[in-house]
Amino acid sequence: MNILSAEVLANGKQARIDNHVVALSAMAAVGSTISIGFRPEHCFLGRKGIPARVNIIERLRETGFVHCRTISGQAIRVEVKGDPELSAGAAVNNMPDASHTHMFNVDGVRLPRS
Repeated sequence: MNILSAEVLANGKQARIDNHVVALSAMAAVGSTISIGFRPEHCFLGRKGIPARVNIIERLRETGFVHCRTISGQAIRVEVKGDPELSAGAAVNNMPDASHTHMFNVDGVRLPRS
């Protein structure tokens, strides 16, 4: 599972990961630091999302994994189908599927969904 550190924004329903704002699946204390977790199969490469650079592309027949690092150095792994036609160093945007994200407080306790 990908686990990223995020800062909860003023409305308690969004958080910032590096310079990208994501919707939260639960309310969180404004200004707090939380962890957002999601599996590689629940994240997609697209035009919008958490900016990152590709480190490695792991090809496993018809499926593979793109290993990335965000601006702040946080690791993200994304499952892809077919050949993503990327190479190491490529800039990508990672978009976690909000319906499959999990939130944890600083003690590692999972926050309930809203």
